[in-house]
Amino acid sequence: MDQFYIEVGSLDSLMKLLTESKKKGLMKDISVDKVERAFRNKEFPMRVPVSMDGILELAGNPMLKKMFGKRIENGVLAYLRKAYGAG
Repeated sequence: MDQFYIEVGSLDSLMKLLTESKKKGLMKDISVDKVERAFRNKEFPMRVPVSMDGILELAGNPMLKKMFGKRIENGVLAYLRKAYGAG
């Protein structure tokens, strides 16, 4: 599958994502301080490649699909509509 990217606009936005993820119980093993030090001198915006094969495999899990399938579908459609309107 073709490569997809997430664009991170700034170190501040990356840190907010990590902090909010931790509040929701995700990325527990990732140190906020280490990430901030590692990315402090990097150039932003930064494009991060995303493995869509892995995401689609996860989304295709029958249990997750039953629980979150419609929500994922609605979210993707909302992002596509927003991108279409912006272009």
